[in-house]
Amino acid sequence: MNAVALAEQLNRLIALEQRGLAEHLREARPYLTPRTFALWRKIEQMGDVSAHHVARLSAMLADLGQPQRAGGFEPRVADFHFIDLPRLLPELVAIKEAKAKAYHRAAQLASERADLATELEAMAQVTHEQLATLQGAPLTRA
Repeated sequence: MNAVALAEQLNRLIALEQRGLAEHLREARPYLTPRTFALWRKIEQMGDVSAHHVARLSAMLADLGQPQRAGGFEPRVADFHFIDLPRLLPELVAIKEAKAKAYHRAAQLASERADLATELEAMAQVTHEQLATLQGAPLTRA
C-alpha cells in the first residue's frame, strides 16, 4: 500500500466533504421556498454526515501517520449566491458523483488495509444513497 498516495486521496476527500458547494450552502443558504424546504433539510442532514466522514477520514490519516492538509472553499462556490435550489441541484448531483468516485478510489488505494477499505466503501455507499436522494428530488420551481 502506498500510504502517501492514500493520504493524498483522503485529503482530497476531506476537501470535498468540508469545502464543497453543499457545505458552502449550509453557511450561505440558497433561496428557499416552501416547495424546496424539504429538500434543503435533506441537504443539511447530508452535511451532518459529511462532518462525520471528515472525522473518520482524519482518524485514518492519523492512523497512517500522514498529515492532514488544510483547505478553503473552492472559489467558484461564490458563483452560486442568490440561486434557488432547483438550479443548484445539477451541480450538487455532479459533486456527489465525484465524491462517490473519490471514495471508491481511496478504497482501492487502501486495499491492503481491509479495515480502511471496508470503511471507505461504506462511506461510498452512503454517498451513493445521498446521490439517489438528490437525483430523485423534484426539479420543479416554486
